[in-house]
Amino acid sequence: MNYGDHVRVLGKDGLYVFLREIQGTATLRLGGRKSTERPTLAIAIDRIVSLEQPNIACPHPSGD
Repeated sequence: MNYGDHVRVLGKDGLYVFLREIQGTATLRLGGRKSTERPTLAIAIDRIVSLEQPNIACPHPSGD
């Protein structure tokens, strides 16, 4: 995981932004990485269940 990656956490709603990982503990922030007014969350790295890539264009379903 890299700084700014969007992640989901097992047992929590919403998207979080990965800030850093130290000794198996991830520091996350709800919302965007620049929203410094929001508190951070320290959580075990194994509770992160999926990565979301921000700003990726999704192909049109019809193939256009």
